[in-house]
Amino acid sequence: MEILKSGRLLDIDGYVACLRAAHQNMFTHKFGAETIDETFDLLKKKLRTFPVFANPSNDRSVVVVAILKHNNV
Repeated sequence: MEILKSGRLLDIDGYVACLRAAHQNMFTHKFGAETIDETFDLLKKKLRTFPVFANPSNDRSVVVVAILKHNNV
C-alpha cells in the first residue's frame, strides 16, 4: 500500500465530472435522462458553499483506490 500526495484537490467542475462519470448511468436509469443535467448543476451550486472548495489548503480528504485481481485470470 502506498500513500500518494498529489497536493491538489479537484476543483468543483472536476469533482462533479468524476461523480457524474461514476453515477450518471445509475441516476439516468432510476430518475430519467431529462433530470441529469439539472441534478449535476444543482450539485455544483451546492458545492460552492462548502469550505473545502473555498480554501483547498484546509482539505484533509483521504481517497482510497483499490485494484482487485481475480485469481483465475
